[in-house]
Amino acid sequence: METIEKTKNYSSFNLLHTNRNLSNGLINRLIKSINKIGYIPSRPIIVDNDMNIIDGQHRFKACQILNIPIYYSKLTGDINSDDLIIALNSNQEVWRLNEYVLHYCKKGIKFYIELQNFEDVYKLGISNSISICCGQGRAKHIRKGIDLKLNENRHIVAEFIKNCNTLYFYKSSHFVRAIVVFIDKSSDKQRAKLLKNLLSISQQPTTGHYLNVFANIVNRNSSAKIIL
Repeated sequence: METIEKTKNYSSFNLLHTNRNLSNGLINRLIKSINKIGYIPSRPIIVDNDMNIIDGQHRFKACQILNIPIYYSKLTGDINSDDLIIALNSNQEVWRLNEYVLHYCKKGIKFYIELQNFEDVYKLGISNSISICCGQGRAKHIRKGIDLKLNENRHIVAEFIKNCNTLYFYKSSHFVRAIVVFIDKSSDKQRAKLLKNLLSISQQPTTGHYLNVFANIVNRNSSAKIIL
């Protein structure tokens, strides 16, 4: 990385479409901070050889609004801008899972496009949508942009969960994960029986506890037992 430079030529910078969406709230907080203590030149934004902003797009917008100089450092060498964006934000732990999903959507990776479409339709929360579409414990895979296999039952699971909306906890992570397992192992008749007895389900502390409750309801007075 070269020395820190500064300029007020805002038009010379480019925002990468694969970066996370700009947050007006963060920009406003940065403006307040700059107005209070000033801009810290030792924290420049980072750009590539084409003046694409790799890190610091919110600082850039705040400075542009305030009409003050942009301090920047230019990366040298053969570096993939998209990979660097992910690496920098992973280390800083500032990206949420939905921002990783949007990033890989913009890169055209099919799994993430399908996942985002699923979340847009069912609005269960990105963590729940990930659990439904590809299983729990996949956060590391999502951050790395791995093209995962989609759960074939994902729409059945989502519709079943929507039918459970009389339960105030129907979007809780443990309940959602338990429904994923239940749908995978149950018949249509067993699913109907669980829905019919929804009001006998109380909030549980773990996924396993929910599965025990589901099994007790479905197996009651039934010759076809389910093991969850």
